[in-house]
Amino acid sequence: MAKDRKEIFGSWTKKLTMSIEELEKEFQERLPEVKIKYNKLDEKEANEFLIAQMYGEFKRQFASPAKKFQGIFIGFTGIQDADSWTRRETQKTVDELGKEKALEQGFTNEEGKLLFNDKDVRFKWRHGKPIPDYTPQRRLYGICREEKGDLVPFLMYDGQCKKIPVLFKPSDFRANSKSKAEDGFYQMNAASITDYKIIKDEGIDFVEYSKKYFRENCVSLQNLYNGQDVWKPSKEAKVSQFVITRGEVPKIVITEGQKADGREKNNVIELSEMSGDMTLEKDSKNVAGFVNKEVPINFAEGGVAYVIGSPFLSKEGDRMMNVFGIWPDPKYSIIIPDPEEPITKENGNNKSAPEEENDENWA
Repeated sequence: MAKDRKEIFGSWTKKLTMSIEELEKEFQERLPEVKIKYNKLDEKEANEFLIAQMYGEFKRQFASPAKKFQGIFIGFTGIQDADSWTRRETQKTVDELGKEKALEQGFTNEEGKLLFNDKDVRFKWRHGKPIPDYTPQRRLYGICREEKGDLVPFLMYDGQCKKIPVLFKPSDFRANSKSKAEDGFYQMNAASITDYKIIKDEGIDFVEYSKKYFRENCVSLQNLYNGQDVWKPSKEAKVSQFVITRGEVPKIVITEGQKADGREKNNVIELSEMSGDMTLEKDSKNVAGFVNKEVPINFAEGGVAYVIGSPFLSKEGDRMMNVFGIWPDPKYSIIIPDPEEPITKENGNNKSAPEEENDENWA
C-alpha cells in the first residue's frame, strides 16, 4: 500500500467503523473498474480519482458528530412506539375538553392534529409540535468505551430501527452521547450513520461480565417473582430497565405469522428454576419468555441460559418476561452453529483470507 494512501485511510478510520486494511481492500477491488471506465487517466490520476470518489461516499459519516465506540451488546428490545403514551393521554384530554378548548389550550392545532404539550414533561423542546402517528424506537443495552477508555454500561435509543448488532461479541459502532466514561454510564442515541461491525469474532464469558458490570441487575429466577411483586434492580444499577437471570430452558417455540396489530409474533421460551446442584425445583412455576424474532435462539431445548429481559405478571398472575438477549451457558447447552453462507459461483472461488483478530483483552 502506498504510504500516502495509508495515511489518508488512517485518518478516515477515526470516523469510520472500517480498518485501514478494509479500506485498502475496497480500493483494490474498485480500481480495475475505474481504470476501464476512465481509460485516459494514468495510474496516479486513477488512484487519486478513486480516493476522491470514496471520500465523497463517506462524506456524510465524516461530517457526523457521532462518536466512535467499542463495545459489547447484551440485548435489545423490539421496535416500540415511543410516543404511544403521550398520544393516548393527549387524545383522552382532547375528548374531555372538546375541540375548541383543546385548540385554545394547545393540545391540537387548527388542522386537528395532536400536539406535544405539558403532559410530555421530559422533552419540553417538543411542546407545540405535532405528535407523529407512529414513532418507532428500540433500546439497546451493553457495555462500551471510547478509544482506550474504561468499559462502562450503556443504554442506547435507536429511532432509525434499520440495523441491529450481533450480541455478546466485541463490536465497533458510532453514536451520539453527551455522557462521559467518568459518569460510569453512557446514555446515547443512534445516529443516521450508526452501523455495527464485529471486531473480534469470538464469544465472551457473559457470567464474568455480568458480575463485573451488571451485578445490581442479577437475580435468581427463584427470587424474581414473589407473590404479586416482581423484583427490580436497586438504585445503584447503572441501567434499571432489565434484569439478568438464569434457568433451564425445557421448551422453545418458534412461531410464525403476525399478531392482530400486524407485528410479527414473538418466539417463546420457558424458563425453569434450578437449585444449586443443577436439579430442577419441583414446586417452581415456569416463566414464559417472549423473544422478538431478531434475538437469536441458538441452542437446543433442555439447555441452561442466562436471560436479559423485563419480567412482569399477567392479569392471571402468570410469570412472564420480555426477553432482550439470551446467552446459553456453553457448559450446559448444545449450541446450534450459524448456517454457513451457501457457496455460489460469485463467492466460491473468491474467499478472502480471514483478517487478523484483535487480541485485545476486553475485561
